[in-house]
Order: sequence, then C-alpha cells, then structure tokens
Amino acid sequence: MKNHPDRTELLTAVKSPSAEIHSHLENCQDCAEIFEFLVKFQVAGKTELTDAPAHLISKVKRLFEQNESVLAKLKRNAFELVFDSWSNLAPASVRNSAVLHERRLQFQAETLLFDFRAEKQKSEWNFTVQVTSEGSSDEVKVVIGKKEYSVNEFGLIQWNSKKPPTSIRLLDKDTTIELPEIHWKI
Repeated sequence: MKNHPDRTELLTAVKSPSAEIHSHLENCQDCAEIFEFLVKFQVAGKTELTDAPAHLISKVKRLFEQNESVLAKLKRNAFELVFDSWSNLAPASVRNSAVLHERRLQFQAETLLFDFRAEKQKSEWNFTVQVTSEGSSDEVKVVIGKKEYSVNEFGLIQWNSKKPPTSIRLLDKDTTIELPEIHWKI
C-alpha cells in the first residue's frame, strides 16, 4: 500500500482485518467511507441480497400508508367496459340500419357505473350519460373533450354534438377517471 489502499486491498481488509489499513482509515475520511460501504454491502459469494438504505425504505412505506391505499387508488382510476351494444351486431345483411344510429356503453369502476347512450339524428348526435354510485353522485363532473358538465340530481347529463366524443373523463371529488378511448366505426 502506497498512499491509499486500492479496492482489492480494501476488499481483503473487509474479510480479514489489517492493522496497516485500519490505521490508514482512522486518518483518511474518503477511504473510511469506501471501506464502510464495502462492509455494509459485501454480498459476493452469498445468496442473500442487500437491503435498500433504511431512509428509502421508510419513505416508500410512508407513501403506501397515506389515507387511501395506492392499490385501491389505482383500481379506482380505471374504468372497465361492461357493455357495448355495437359489440354483438347481427350480420350486415340482417342488420337494421337503426342499430347503427344508436349505441349504448356501460363502464364500471368499483362503486361507479357510467351508462352512456348515443343516438344519431339528421345532423347531430344526442348523448345521455347517467352516473350512479353507492355514495353521492352530486359532486361528479364529466369532461367531454374540453367541456365540463355537472350531473343533475338523478346523475344525468345530456348534450348534442356534430361528432361523437372519443375521450371522456370523470371527476369524482379529488379523483380523475379516464374512460377507455371510444371508437365509432363498425
């Protein structure tokens, strides 16, 4: 060893202590930090893995211990398509043309049910949405494109548009729920 021990010498000192290296570590803060790191994380030839630093473990635990569990929040932020009236159409030769001008979709997320009805008129579409939940649906807002709508006392929203929407978001208290993208071609 010249001025500072190299990595190999420090690794050797971890496994079998050396008086020369220990006296150097008392006087050299940089080498002492490297040596301490090698002592804490010596896993070569062992089957067990090292733990993450304690401050990071406690930080992650705090994230998961917040008011609502992260898993519940993730489940709640995604809607599942429950019903689509266009998914089981009759063959084209048998199909009634009126079926193509009407569509009903139902989405569900935990306690919320989102019932979406669309009806094609001559020059525009008429839409009706009903949001029902186990709790109060008074605070629910629906964002269609860039417009925000509030539900009435029955959980209903109605509007007209030249084109059907492709993106719909539901705002429930402090949660935003994005509906899957809706395609309007058969």
